[in-house]
Amino acid sequence: MKKLDFEIFSVWCGESGYRLEAGLPYLTSSASRLDIPWPAEPSAVTELLDDLVNLEPDSERVVWIRDWTIWDERSEQLGLRHLELLAGRPSPVAIYALDPGEIGEAIALLSVPALWAWDAHLLFRSGVVLVSLSHHGSVSVVARSEDAVRRLRNWAT
Repeated sequence: MKKLDFEIFSVWCGESGYRLEAGLPYLTSSASRLDIPWPAEPSAVTELLDDLVNLEPDSERVVWIRDWTIWDERSEQLGLRHLELLAGRPSPVAIYALDPGEIGEAIALLSVPALWAWDAHLLFRSGVVLVSLSHHGSVSVVARSEDAVRRLRNWAT
């Protein structure tokens, strides 16, 4: 796992088929979208994160954690400490590149915004899918093919 600055991340996005617009990532083209509510059971959250991270198991991933100042100061402090224990002190931009074998690390990183209701994005070098975690309690998955979304349909019910 390595930390990226925003400039390097921007280049990575362009090379991988994403565009940044108004500070948010988008796929340059997509065929399918699925919105998934957060599971009620805490153990199911990690199962969902595992499924999301494994949408492209052989691809480098980027986890971008953002918008952690939306709640109260105490939850922000605790959440940032949680992130620091996993990945080192976050700067105003917390973007992490993970090799294909760092699946557990990707799940652990995504568990922070899942737990603290922050926004985050999961992008893949393959550029096939974009996953966005929302502080509103949902996950959106946008994909270039119906196949990537089909594997997650059981989570949408």
